[in-house]
Amino acid sequence: MSLTTYHSKLQEHAIFKRFNERWVADPDFRKALNEDKAGTLAGYGINCSPADVQSLFEADVSQPSKAMRAMWQIVVTKTNWVNEFYKKQALPSDLRIYSWRERQIARQLLELGPFHTKSNLHASLSIELTKGCSVGCWFCALSPDRLSGIFEYSTANQVLWNDVLLVLHQYLGTGVQSGFLYWATDPLDNPDYEKLCLDFYKITGVFPPTTTAQALKDPARTRALLKISQERGCWLNRFSILSIKMLNQVHAEFSAEELAQVECLSLNRESAFAFGNAGKFRERANKEPELLQKQRKNLLWAPWYTGDPAYANTEEYPLASIGCVTGFLLNMCDRTVQLISPAAASDRWPLGYYIHAQGTFNDGAELAALLNRMIEEHMSPFLRPSDRLCFHNWLQFEELETGFRLNGRFHQSTTFQGQERHSQWREIGDLVHRGGKTVAEISEIVSVKCNVNPEVVQSMLNELLRAGVLDEINN
Repeated sequence: MSLTTYHSKLQEHAIFKRFNERWVADPDFRKALNEDKAGTLAGYGINCSPADVQSLFEADVSQPSKAMRAMWQIVVTKTNWVNEFYKKQALPSDLRIYSWRERQIARQLLELGPFHTKSNLHASLSIELTKGCSVGCWFCALSPDRLSGIFEYSTANQVLWNDVLLVLHQYLGTGVQSGFLYWATDPLDNPDYEKLCLDFYKITGVFPPTTTAQALKDPARTRALLKISQERGCWLNRFSILSIKMLNQVHAEFSAEELAQVECLSLNRESAFAFGNAGKFRERANKEPELLQKQRKNLLWAPWYTGDPAYANTEEYPLASIGCVTGFLLNMCDRTVQLISPAAASDRWPLGYYIHAQGTFNDGAELAALLNRMIEEHMSPFLRPSDRLCFHNWLQFEELETGFRLNGRFHQSTTFQGQERHSQWREIGDLVHRGGKTVAEISEIVSVKCNVNPEVVQSMLNELLRAGVLDEINN
């Protein structure tokens, strides 16, 4: 699946994409459309016919109308492109980073469920170019402070920036291409954002995607950014739509064709979009439980939720993180690096991601030394004899005759068993479940009790590591 195929579908169906933006965001539009389709479509300047959207109002969707077929084609081609690029092409070249990333993804399936894990980009890199954010969205799952610093494109910073990118390219290899230049920030807060993107493109070969809530602050700048990014093959840009008024203004300022390759994320309160329950939103929802109940109703719009038995008969909210980086998070203002991976938001991890390691740097050489230390200490593909093992505390341990099973959230589970090794698996499961013992201690106990070579036991323990079931944060 090529990027050209995805972009061609966006261009082909630009008007239906615009219809969908209004349909998802605006309940008044949906109500008016139900009463007078032709008049409502004309009034909103959406150039399609009532027949094109008719199946949205029918219980039987076996014969979907044009709008529904168009959006499905966009979703399918986007999914295919994401799978091709993020899951096959833009992967870390270093085996240690790759194996760490894979086991974190395996853990996320058990902790965050199939939708998050399978649809997530699992990017290896995010870089913030400001300290804080000027927008202040009430629902932001990453809870940034107010804007207090900008990484300017000065002569000294230009040198530092290029050194940083070269180091990241050295350590991540093709994985650096999955990077983007924002996190708990709005990229357009930095007046030099475009220059920094061009350097990223020069070194990595990829122009990074942009998500901004400030598309209307300077429309000329926004158009120029879209132009230079699309000319360089950027796969996606996104506008965060914070209100219906903003949606009206965006649709008035930019034509459907101009925004064909721009996703408009409906983040207004009336939207059918379901928010991630982390950060500021989680704080608000803890005080106003009805807020989360509304999000559960919004989930009924999502086929991935209503059609997947993983989400049946569970009280767990499936959007407990918006994290899409399983790798390194840098801030160029503070010169900080964190090794992070998505996790269910909690009191300890309120932003919906684990911080496995962190540090600071002043130049490219210090960054290289810091990354090397993080890789050595946290990303080994194999357990060390001194590692103390226990399962994640949210996993439910279940003994089996031939081994054991670990049950996660959303009906997800993983089993370790075997007819020839059932006694070893049962003993290993019991020891790790109890916690507190090292790899060396477990290997010795199991090898003696089960009359098996310690190397076999260590190999079995490494299977647990690869499966993502071992708690690497607390041990």
